Amino acid sequence: MTTSLLIFLALICIVLLIVYKNNQGLGKLKKENERLTDLVESVAKRYSGERNINVPGVSELELKKQKIMHYLDNHEMVTNDDVEKICSVSDSTATNYLQLLEDEGKIVQIGGKGRYVYYVKNKMLKY
Repeated sequence: MTTSLLIFLALICIVLLIVYKNNQGLGKLKKENERLTDLVESVAKRYSGERNINVPGVSELELKKQKIMHYLDNHEMVTNDDVEKICSVSDSTATNYLQLLEDEGKIVQIGGKGRYVYYVKNKMLKY
């Protein structure tokens, strides 16, 4: 009876060792996956303004904001109407995108409100 108990305990130890080793491998895979996801997101953010690409992990909102910033790389200013055309969105959605970029400090609103409002890049930030 003690022999069978020792064999049983040895089998349990072997199973635990296998599970432990598999978990270590999974941890390494998770870290590598996170690293690659970060890399893909950074590439997508850089080039999303130039191409219409859909990359998992990068939200549609982020892609639209990058399009707006890319537009400002090539133009001095952007208006709500410009954003409507660039992003194919409604007037209120364009306003929301511009407000988000302004809240993030990436753009600055010029003018109070209405048809004379436009936005420029925040010159205090380095791009």
